[in-house]
Amino acid sequence: MSFGFVYLTSNSRAGASVWDVLLFSYTTKVVLLGNTAESLDIGDLPIVPGSMRATYLFRSMRSTLSTIRLRRFIFWDIRPGSGWELAYRLAYINRRGFIAQMTLAAIGAVLYYAPPFFLQKLVRYLETDPERHDRSWGWFYSFGIFAANASLYLSRVLLRLTELGTDVRLC
Repeated sequence: MSFGFVYLTSNSRAGASVWDVLLFSYTTKVVLLGNTAESLDIGDLPIVPGSMRATYLFRSMRSTLSTIRLRRFIFWDIRPGSGWELAYRLAYINRRGFIAQMTLAAIGAVLYYAPPFFLQKLVRYLETDPERHDRSWGWFYSFGIFAANASLYLSRVLLRLTELGTDVRLC
């Protein structure tokens, strides 16, 4: 029985990038074990969850191939059975994970510029109002720096969690 993070630390697939998962680079340990061992028993192989077993993957890949059809692009007619068709199907199946990661990355990219923006505004306020007649703008810009930094770090954490929790599905 495996629980969330215990499984993540013991399985090499969890730390694999998108390309490693697509190219099955996480299986290197098993392949090297087969090259060096005299005999390879079932006990030598890692225990994989049900979503990575052959029968489940075969059934889900068969249903995926029969339900998802490649749409014709504007000026590009892709032949059935080509690598582009497989790439389209993989992208279609994993669209939610890709969209979540792209959205969080875009939010994080915008948030990188928010603290310097508020700092610039705070410095301009300090230079233009030396007697501090209206301190509310100073407090607003200070809070803006804090909120932007907090949001930036939270978006970083969420992006990292989606990278760990969103595996690339093959079917």
